[in-house]
Amino acid sequence: MKTNTIIFLIIALLIATTGCTTDTVLKDKLQSSSITTIGQSELNIMPDKASITIRIETQNKNAQKAQQENKEITNKVIKELRKAGVREKDIETQNYRIDPIMEWDPTTRKSIEKGYRATNTFVVETTELEKVGKLIDTAVNAGANRIDSIYFELSK
Repeated sequence: MKTNTIIFLIIALLIATTGCTTDTVLKDKLQSSSITTIGQSELNIMPDKASITIRIETQNKNAQKAQQENKEITNKVIKELRKAGVREKDIETQNYRIDPIMEWDPTTRKSIEKGYRATNTFVVETTELEKVGKLIDTAVNAGANRIDSIYFELSK
C-alpha cells in the first residue's frame, strides 16, 4: 500500500509541475510579442525658388567670330538680368562650347564644315517667383535665343 501511495503522490506531483511549466512557456511567448506599424503622409508645399536655364547660340563661318558674338550677347543678357534685380551670385554658367557645324554632301559623300556654333548655357535662380516671366522676357529681348528649362522647387 505504501508503494501505491508513493506512486500516486509522484504522479500527482508530475501533473501539477507540468501545468506550471506550460504556463511559464506561454507567458514567455506572450511577453516577446511585437507591434508593427506602417504609415504614409503627403504634404503639399508651394515652391519658393525658381531656376531658369537660358542658352545663347551664335553661328559664324569663323570660330572666333562665333565666340565673340556669343560673348557680346551673353554680356548684354546678363547686364539686363542684373538690371531686373537678379544678383550676380544667382547667375551661374552651366555649359560653354564651340562646335563645328557639319553638313553632309551627297555628291562627294563627305561631311563639309559649314562654320561654327558657340553655345553658352547658364542658370538664373530667383526666390521672387512672380518675376519669372519678366526675367524670361528680359533675357529673350536682350538676345537669348533658347530657354531650356524652368524648375520650381524648394530652397531647403
